Amino acid sequence: MKDIEGADICVDVHSSSVYIKEIPQVRVNSDVASDLAPYVACMNVDVVWIHPSSTVMEGSLAHALNEIGVKSMVVESGVALKIDYDYSNQIVDGLFSLMKKMGIWQGEVETAHKPKFAKDKDVVFVNAESSGIFLPVAKHSEYIQQGEIIGRIVNVLTGSVEETIRSPRSGIVFSLREYPVIEEGSLVARIFGGGHE
Repeated sequence: MKDIEGADICVDVHSSSVYIKEIPQVRVNSDVASDLAPYVACMNVDVVWIHPSSTVMEGSLAHALNEIGVKSMVVESGVALKIDYDYSNQIVDGLFSLMKKMGIWQGEVETAHKPKFAKDKDVVFVNAESSGIFLPVAKHSEYIQQGEIIGRIVNVLTGSVEETIRSPRSGIVFSLREYPVIEEGSLVARIFGGGHE
């Protein structure tokens, strides 16, 4: 905290967990979202999730820095223990775009991705109702229609389908289960849609 105190801005970069693959996104807590909006908009990510997740809640580095006046955001993308070069390059481009906005960088910037802002009402969590092996059908970061198959959970011993998981709404699959072993209640996907479907 002492090292970062007094900084203009802090970008806390994370990969996701080993279980879930995330599209490049910025997460911010709702109490600082309006202050950070001009900065997160140039981060070259697909989604800005205004959400009190553990990465931005009380007890996190981002929360503590925002409390002392250091604008702080959390970037998440990919899956833990793997390097996704496309996602990494996308985030680096976002960092240069942010630096240009702040007057630190004078060179060219690439910002092909304009984020959609998501609030909790725009995001639906899809959890497994069975245990087994998860076989995805939906593609990560692609649009899915309400009722389309996200994936299937199969029995480890017999290979029989225990559960067919369908999307409860139309939207972007912005989180998708990467680790195949699954148990009842495990997060399978998050769908970002309008919340009105």
